[in-house]
Amino acid sequence: MEEIYARVNESYNDIIFRINDNERNATGKKLNDEFLSSLYKTREHYHKNELAEARKVCEQLREVSKPLLKYEWKRVKSGELNYRIAKYFAIIVLACGLLAAFSNAYVIWHGANTSLQTPIEEKPNKSMQPTANASAD
Repeated sequence: MEEIYARVNESYNDIIFRINDNERNATGKKLNDEFLSSLYKTREHYHKNELAEARKVCEQLREVSKPLLKYEWKRVKSGELNYRIAKYFAIIVLACGLLAAFSNAYVIWHGANTSLQTPIEEKPNKSMQPTANASAD
């Protein structure tokens, strides 16, 4: 019996250490409070050696834990605030970089095509002009 009691206390402490006492969100606070209340009732029944009542309260504990786990899962999926800020900042930087790269490529390509389409007029060089000596030969 002592071993079971020790495991119950260990499990209780492990759970308590993982629950956020300073939850700011009203929904999260409500879910935490309901869960902790059921957990406390279960522990009290185990302390009083009321195992049948403890099992009944464990069912209630499972039911109140489901919304809490779903709430926490949604929060974990979206990420912490710093992560979300960094993610959106990285997306903006990437988009600006791609826009700059495409605009540079367009300017370079458009500039190269424009120079091919408009021929450069050559001005005659003095050395290429016929001189009087050359026409006399």
